[in-house]
Amino acid sequence: MRSRKLLVALSAGVAILLACADSTGPPIPPPFDPADQGGNRATFHMLRWDPSLPLQFTAVSGPDDVVLPSPVTVPPLDRPEVSFWATQGTATSVRINYRSTDDTWLPFLDLALNETSLVAWPDGESGDRVLITVRVDTVELRVHVGPSGLIFNPRDPALLTLWYSGADPDLNRDGRIDLLDDTIEREGLHVWTRPKPFDPWVTLDDTQSVEEKRFIVDLFGEASYSGYAVSYSGYAVSY
Repeated sequence: MRSRKLLVALSAGVAILLACADSTGPPIPPPFDPADQGGNRATFHMLRWDPSLPLQFTAVSGPDDVVLPSPVTVPPLDRPEVSFWATQGTATSVRINYRSTDDTWLPFLDLALNETSLVAWPDGESGDRVLITVRVDTVELRVHVGPSGLIFNPRDPALLTLWYSGADPDLNRDGRIDLLDDTIEREGLHVWTRPKPFDPWVTLDDTQSVEEKRFIVDLFGEASYSGYAVSYSGYAVSY
């Protein structure tokens, strides 16, 4: 798995559109609907956010060549969504942090693009840049990346990093935090995606760090309509 500097900044020269402003980019799918029974949902279980968290987020974005500012200096998002311009020939990153229970800011997502990671974007859009929107689901550990039709280069993929330290530690929601939760974390967790609505959810080729509670995955091909989720399959779950 390739490594990449997670170095971004928020400044007057950085083109980032935070969720407190109206987005001008194409819409992306709404958060997961519990009534959705498409694909293999019966045996597929997304991690959920720890219910004790305030679920506040900050975001920073910019060229991948300057130091990341402290999230404490960045105002929280009005809603868990950020849009940023990705330009052909320029390495770009976006970082989304969440507020922990002890009032510190911890990383949840980093999406990094190299100079040639973009291949194509939706019909009707042209030019050398595209507005990418990243939205965090506030129930489950899932993110949407849009617009639909955005295609990443298989020879120079985008790099997605997801931290699951903010997940409910009772992974199977049986009311206990025990050895089964530890087993699920170490043996069952992966980053999953569903290419199109009602397709089965499938695992991606990811790299996990249990110590850092983090996954890293290359994104190539079309951005997933259903998003990317830290999830597992095959263990009993209590709803």
